[in-house]
Amino acid sequence: MKMQIITELKETPKIFFKHGFRFVAPYYSMFKAYAKQRWMGLTIQDAFLKELPDIFPRDYWDMLIRSGNLKVNGEQIPLNYALKGHDLITYQYHAHEAPVLETKSQILFEDEKLLVVNKPPSMPVHPSGRFKHNSLSYILRHELGITLLPTHRLDRHVSGVLIFGKNSQSASYVTQTFAARSSSKEYIARVKGEFPEKTLEVTENIDGREANTIFQRVKYNSSLNISLVKCKPTTGRYHQIRSHLQVAGFPIENDSKYGGVVTKLPDFPEVHISDGEESLLNPACSRCSEIMIRPQKDEIYLHAFLLEVPQIGKFETKWPDWAKL
Repeated sequence: MKMQIITELKETPKIFFKHGFRFVAPYYSMFKAYAKQRWMGLTIQDAFLKELPDIFPRDYWDMLIRSGNLKVNGEQIPLNYALKGHDLITYQYHAHEAPVLETKSQILFEDEKLLVVNKPPSMPVHPSGRFKHNSLSYILRHELGITLLPTHRLDRHVSGVLIFGKNSQSASYVTQTFAARSSSKEYIARVKGEFPEKTLEVTENIDGREANTIFQRVKYNSSLNISLVKCKPTTGRYHQIRSHLQVAGFPIENDSKYGGVVTKLPDFPEVHISDGEESLLNPACSRCSEIMIRPQKDEIYLHAFLLEVPQIGKFETKWPDWAKL
């Protein structure tokens, strides 16, 4: 979603841990978004349904507008209000975040400019959608007491080496090395089937843009019919490795979005969304009507084990347990 969004916390959320997961109890927050040019002339409902098609139905936005909770430039608006340039949209909402694995990030390197960690799966790098206080940047800020700036992408379901900048100059330098393709990353993936022994290069474009990934089989387990594959992307497109392995006919295990077979995971007990504190629930919140949730171990078998940045260094992690065939 490409929206200029600002969120202001109305209260400090409660964090609790159960069954190996990190939970954020529901909390009130203020949403702010400046209207984009592409929204001009649209109603709030049409604009948000276009940007957030899978999150809230039209009735939800109608309710916010009628109640006066959703305002434009600080004023209540009619349902048919047409958005104009520089309109500021605000509303208070009761936030419900999805749980993430409790696993802490291993610090691989730290100095006055950078922090390099081994990111666990299940959590996004920066706030997005159902994750804010359960995003890695917020978790590290809470644990370390410093604000960190992401420098490159790593999907929520993926683990591995990740670099944060401690200031804008350091973050900008690392980001520019990725844009110039002077930094390099290597991943390990676990796929179903017997991957070819010879090096395989996939050059399938993604969203009309050049994309290239080099794959090399590391090991094949014939009894499990599973291969371990090293993956080296030479471009940095969205979900590139996941997409290219699907194109090659060997989707990553647990990656159902790209055709992977989902491994049977343990069933975790249901958890009360506010750790039993009814005072944290809002009777007017539709999500609070479902106070019990069953956490899931969101992880695909793809791990960024090596990252090299010019003039900074090379960082490497151990391979995850699922890579032990």
